[in-house]
Amino acid sequence: MKRKLSFVLAMVILALCFTGCGSNNDVAENGETVIYVGGCPVKEQAPELWEQFEAQRLGFMEKYPEIKVIGDEYNYSMDTYLSKAAANQLPTIYYLPFTEVDKVMEAGYVADVTEYMEKYGYMESMRSDVLEKATRDGKVWMVPIKTYYLGMTANKEVLAQAGMLDEDGYVVWPKTFDELGQMAGEIKAKTGIPGFVMPTMKNVGGWHFMNIAWSYGATFMEKQGEQWVATFNSPECAEALQFVKDLQWKYNALSDNLFIDFAEGRKMIATNQGAFHFAVLDDNLFKPLVMQNGMDRNSIAMGKIPAGPEGQYGLLGGSMMAISSTATPAQIDACFKWLDYVGNGPKMSDEEKQVYEQSILDRLEIGMPVLPKNCFNVWKSGEKVEAQDAILAKYTDMDERNLEDYYDTEGMIIKAEEPICCQELYIILDSCIQEVISNKDADVNALLAKAANDFQVNYLDNVK
Repeated sequence: MKRKLSFVLAMVILALCFTGCGSNNDVAENGETVIYVGGCPVKEQAPELWEQFEAQRLGFMEKYPEIKVIGDEYNYSMDTYLSKAAANQLPTIYYLPFTEVDKVMEAGYVADVTEYMEKYGYMESMRSDVLEKATRDGKVWMVPIKTYYLGMTANKEVLAQAGMLDEDGYVVWPKTFDELGQMAGEIKAKTGIPGFVMPTMKNVGGWHFMNIAWSYGATFMEKQGEQWVATFNSPECAEALQFVKDLQWKYNALSDNLFIDFAEGRKMIATNQGAFHFAVLDDNLFKPLVMQNGMDRNSIAMGKIPAGPEGQYGLLGGSMMAISSTATPAQIDACFKWLDYVGNGPKMSDEEKQVYEQSILDRLEIGMPVLPKNCFNVWKSGEKVEAQDAILAKYTDMDERNLEDYYDTEGMIIKAEEPICCQELYIILDSCIQEVISNKDADVNALLAKAANDFQVNYLDNVK
């Protein structure tokens, strides 16, 4: 009995060892090249999106019978990444935010894809400012697939209750932070609904606050010789943090809930529990608002973040596709074929137009909004961008006037996230935000002095 139990246990352990280790399984028994694609929707949580992925997977394998694609549900998390990578449990290809490029590259867990970027036409077609985000020491380490800038979303139903839409029923966007504070406070006074949703946890508060701080003239770090130095213990950053404090104690514009993360912030907007909130016009907005909480897509409006004394900023971010350093040349090549097939490559052949158009029809089928045109693209303006925009315009189910302030980036400063330990910086800034909105007597200068010192000692001093 013990021998049988030991055998079963050994088989279970062996199976677990192979689960998620697709990057080592280059060739299946029938000679196929195998790739594990990260970010696969969870069937039980999002069946419609899973079905879309499954249709793409099967269509790809029909086109490339020598390649086997297996969906992997893993999404990047700074809490789990290094341990999964060390255990060789990463998918072959997976999503990664812009801020994590240096961390994962220096850890040695991503493949050099320069050769394949050239082979498949990415180098000549991609915007240079986007390509440089994935380039270190003359080599390209990841594939940029999406860029965005952080703007501000509004719930038109809440604004209508407060009598703050124009005569045609559209949002009148606040131009300055002072205007935002006054509008947000007035909305809450009239409706009882928070006029502004300020996140406070899980990195999101710091991510949003960075835009405010930049517009007040704050900087967060600079390189002095070979050393990175924290610079946000400054009058400019203190003024920005004071604005956040004023949202609570001067304008009375915030929620009583002090624990707001990414999901909660979106839910509040979707369920008429908030008027304004920083956001990006993409599926990270549409999924929670429309798909999960049933918000009317034409109650969603998007504009720019207001301007501060030093300008109007929008944080540039985006997603990469990273390929595991253990992937073989055949797997890397298969990953680029996959990227092309699902519409993340530079080409727009008739076949790719059909695939892209079908993806739009699939969105409509499950009730996902379709934009009037792309907002921000990794590609240079040209044939692919024009072809995609023509398809979007054909099927859009959104009122472009609700989005035009976001599309118009003239005069804006679109600035990339900070280059070093950015996610860790967001966590530290979260704690500052929590303190100023929970404590009327919080000293913004003292908070920033401690935060900057903690960031320096715990993170920047350890950067090699």
